Amino acid sequence: MERADGEGPRPGPRGAAGLRVGVLGALSVTRDGRVLSLGGPRPRTVFAVLVLARGAVVTGDRLIDAVWGEEPPPSAVGALQAYVSRLRRVLEPARAAGARSGVIVREGAGYAIRLDPDEVDAWRFEALLGQAGHRGPAAPSAAERVRLLAEAFALWRGPAFAGFADEPWARTEAARLGELRELVREQLLAARLKCGEHTEALLSEAEHLVAEAPLREERWSLLALAHYRAHGRADAGPGGRQPAPRAAECVEGVGLAVRAVEGEGEETPAFLPEGVLGDQ
Repeated sequence: MERADGEGPRPGPRGAAGLRVGVLGALSVTRDGRVLSLGGPRPRTVFAVLVLARGAVVTGDRLIDAVWGEEPPPSAVGALQAYVSRLRRVLEPARAAGARSGVIVREGAGYAIRLDPDEVDAWRFEALLGQAGHRGPAAPSAAERVRLLAEAFALWRGPAFAGFADEPWARTEAARLGELRELVREQLLAARLKCGEHTEALLSEAEHLVAEAPLREERWSLLALAHYRAHGRADAGPGGRQPAPRAAECVEGVGLAVRAVEGEGEETPAFLPEGVLGDQ
């Protein structure tokens, strides 16, 4: 998700060096490997909302609504300022008293966070996806695509914004990131198949993906290809389950098409849905 002005997250200050923020799982913040305590649920909520905004200004009213809901106490404005002050002290312990914060900045009627793209796992995750998805001269090799997707997937420690995912302000973004994670799992399997990892492990992974979400048709296509690579045939899914309608055509046709393409030395059946293996 980009900022409202169409740009990515704004660069962080030098004082943020060593910070690492995790939202692909429970909220975590570390500096040089040491876990930082942000305090209780309310300051943690303030911080999570600012991270979710990716450098865009979040008004005080929006922060108060995220922390207290529709009935904030009379002291909400002062309490919010206290939470921000605490977060600044934790995030920038070397900042001189009275000096302007470089991580959580005040802008207009709200606050914004300033961190580098590599300092937040969700931002790093999407940057890696962008690199893996390059087309044309900038397209990565098959092996490099596997590396990029594997690195992106490894950033996940649990559901995005775990502990906040049911909150109105986090629900949409958590769901969006979760869907990207599932797409990465599929694309990583496809990339590994393209690299020639024709192993039972890939077939097992394909079967697991189908069993986990049988309505995702892309997974049936990958399962058919994995069966072909492992055994030279396409079978039904886990437990004999039949594929979803569109993917059923892939499973049914693999055995027929393979006989046609084997003589031509083609690497994969040409009828697989576009994008299953990225650039050919």
